[in-house]
Amino acid sequence: MAAFRLPSGCIKEIERICSAFLWSGPELDGRKAKISWEDVCLTKQEGGLGLRPLKEVNQVCCLKLVWRNLSASSLWVNWIKVYLIRKGSFWTIKETTQSGSWMWKKILKCRERAKDFYIVEVRDGRNTSFWHEKWSSLGCLMDVVRDGGCIDMGIATNETVADCLRHRRRHHRVQIFNRIEVEIERFKRSWVQEDDIPLWRNEKVQIWETLMKGVLKDQYTVNWDTLVSLITGDSRWSKTQLFIERYMLQSVVHTTWKERNRRRHEEGFVPVVLLIKRLDKNMRNQFTVIRRRGGKKYEDGMATWFDTR
Repeated sequence: MAAFRLPSGCIKEIERICSAFLWSGPELDGRKAKISWEDVCLTKQEGGLGLRPLKEVNQVCCLKLVWRNLSASSLWVNWIKVYLIRKGSFWTIKETTQSGSWMWKKILKCRERAKDFYIVEVRDGRNTSFWHEKWSSLGCLMDVVRDGGCIDMGIATNETVADCLRHRRRHHRVQIFNRIEVEIERFKRSWVQEDDIPLWRNEKVQIWETLMKGVLKDQYTVNWDTLVSLITGDSRWSKTQLFIERYMLQSVVHTTWKERNRRRHEEGFVPVVLLIKRLDKNMRNQFTVIRRRGGKKYEDGMATWFDTR
């Protein structure tokens, strides 16, 4: 289950046995089942037992293999890079490749789903695909411009972000290419000789990105040590921006931890969109309270916050 993507027929047979055991015990008599297995897997709030469907569990395990291949350094990962990926990229290998086992081809089919979660905090750019990984504010560039963009930008499909350090900026007729040029210049300014940081996008990252990417701009990050240094060390931020960063960091940590406990103790859950709206409203209310009390230290706070939306 954790190492292979099981065929749908195999999953159905396992679920049939589980259903029969639930209603008849060791006899495994499927005719005694009172409720379908799909209803059994519903949440407790919806009348089920809260069991996770095997297909969903198996897909999560396969995505975990994709994550390990992109972020870990093990004997298995190194073997894949040498013998299967070689000089190419994990994202550019065709699903019809003759190299690798049946399981390797199944992992390749999970790439599109993994793109929704995988992002990279780029540093030196040596290990990040320029076109196929989410390293810029535009997302996956190949999804934005398709195959023709490689020719217009003069950047090959298998090049890394580090390769664009020698790229000369040009003006394009199509606006999206000009935006890519801006992202390249932004990377050049922020380049540091450190390894890129692979991240698996989760709800906490989604909340932080939605609320703070417009505030932090070029210095946007989800790395904890970097965030702490931004709000505690010498900074070029104004007093209002620094207040927003500190207040929102505390609010996001408190809100996500509270939501984590709620889900842990099966007290239901709040959708991410609603959590973002609550945090946004809290920030506005904070500036409203400060203004009503006559405080002039952050009198431009509300305008600054709206400018980042």
